[in-house]
Amino acid sequence: MGKQKVAKNDFTEDNLPHNRVEMFFDIIKQRYDVLLMIGVMMLFFSLPFLAVEAIGEITYINMLKEGITSSEELYALRQTISLINLGPTAVFGFVLSGLMRIVRNLVWGEPIFFRKDFFSGIRQNWIFFVFVFLIIAIIRLLLSYVDGLIQNDFVRAVPTVLCLALLLPVGLYVLSATVVYKDGFLAILKNSLKFFVKSAPVCFLFVFVIVGVFYINYIGLLILRLALSVVAIVAVLPLYLVGWTLYSHSIFDKMVNSTSYPEYVDKGIHRLH
Repeated sequence: MGKQKVAKNDFTEDNLPHNRVEMFFDIIKQRYDVLLMIGVMMLFFSLPFLAVEAIGEITYINMLKEGITSSEELYALRQTISLINLGPTAVFGFVLSGLMRIVRNLVWGEPIFFRKDFFSGIRQNWIFFVFVFLIIAIIRLLLSYVDGLIQNDFVRAVPTVLCLALLLPVGLYVLSATVVYKDGFLAILKNSLKFFVKSAPVCFLFVFVIVGVFYINYIGLLILRLALSVVAIVAVLPLYLVGWTLYSHSIFDKMVNSTSYPEYVDKGIHRLH
């Protein structure tokens, strides 16, 4: 039998996280195994999406080698890749519905029963998550279509900027709120818009992180791009989800929980009084 680790000092409430910043680092320190499992599962279910993107990139390179440089054909390739990836994107949303319940339990300081919590999250939330991710995939498809119609670079960037500045942060709130509240989708969407308006500056910081990760796609070397994508999915995305969930829950406390769900206020946090 292996030796058990014993704490040098008695465990007291002072050892518990007293705010959400401390909770973030406490999760990294104490629950890194759960974070790693979340990252590995997201990577596994991202493989179909990454494979389609890689095949599209290889096809693009071969087209250039064969002298096919027509903008119509290149844009058609992009639209085809976006269309094919509707399915893998929906699958990722389906899986994330289970993983986000685990993330919620992490930030609430609750015990994690990975398989049980994962499938429970899927049963409860998969419709909302699949719907949101399908919307994201459809918007990406539409943006690739619009990109081929507009010649001016500035005008062409406007739809993308609007999606990143408005739809993405609202969508993040929808995903975070869905695993907490049992309201209908329209009610959650309406509240998510209010949450965004209340917290727009910080929301934009989270959007910038997503944009930074997205710029991996502009790295020229395919193998390096795929390697960095794997690192981002396994190591960065779980931390991003934990950080976003902690922040969004602080907004929930201020705008909803303090009056309607007092049992959720500071859940998992042990404030010093």
